[in-house]
Amino acid sequence: MEGVSLAENLLGEGNPYLFLAREDGESLPLGADALKTVSLALRISEITDGAFDVTVAPLSSLWNVKEATEPPASEEIVRAKDFVGYQQVILDGNTIVFPRAGMGIDLGAVGKGFAADAACAKLRETGVSEAVLNFGGNVSVLGNKNGVGYQIGIRNPDGGVFGKITVSDLSVVTSGGYERFFEYHGKKYHHILDPRTGYPSESDLLSATVVSSDSMLADMVSTAFFVCGSERSCALFTELCKEYPSLTGAVLLTDSHEVLVLGNLDFSLLDSRYDRINVS
Repeated sequence: MEGVSLAENLLGEGNPYLFLAREDGESLPLGADALKTVSLALRISEITDGAFDVTVAPLSSLWNVKEATEPPASEEIVRAKDFVGYQQVILDGNTIVFPRAGMGIDLGAVGKGFAADAACAKLRETGVSEAVLNFGGNVSVLGNKNGVGYQIGIRNPDGGVFGKITVSDLSVVTSGGYERFFEYHGKKYHHILDPRTGYPSESDLLSATVVSSDSMLADMVSTAFFVCGSERSCALFTELCKEYPSLTGAVLLTDSHEVLVLGNLDFSLLDSRYDRINVS
């Protein structure tokens, strides 16, 4: 089997970003794009202690939030969670090996980031110096809009926007549970799973926005922050910045109406119902 790339519909039928091993020890050769993505995803899985876990595929497949009308049975979740754990897979050169059938990887959380980075690179190659690319929850900009920067609004889960960030040559990526979900017996079940519990995340965050020149990295980190919650995310941001200087900042909206602003951001709060807290 030849190496494949994300741009070539790499990981399985029906969902190009999800792969599940069909037999013990199955290996998946990776092309250059996929190898870069999987390597970064495994590292972020490690740094975040599995809050973001690229091997969440068994749970993603089980929940299938896009089509589900009720949550899986608890015993099914426990069984699927046993096949999740970034520590269990082996990256050997350009090949990822799954020791047990049923294990897998899910790159759905980084698909938009990959597409944004690829599109920006292509535009730069063709001489485009100013552009805005909106992938839904993932906005990337080229240039600085004649020196004033581009203003990117951050959606309020209740509607409208609660703040805006002015950026140049950066990506603004937001993760939240308010777009893709289903309701069952009066409870909402959103699509961002906590790999450590097997259930949709229940942190104190309503949304997590990350700003970086690397859109794919921002995708992974915003997902991890949403799962981790505000306190852990603040500590993680400091740790991540040491390894990934492309991280510029983050805006965390909590369920207690606080807006935590991390890093060096030109951020304006637009909703008086919220309290801004600058985190050094």
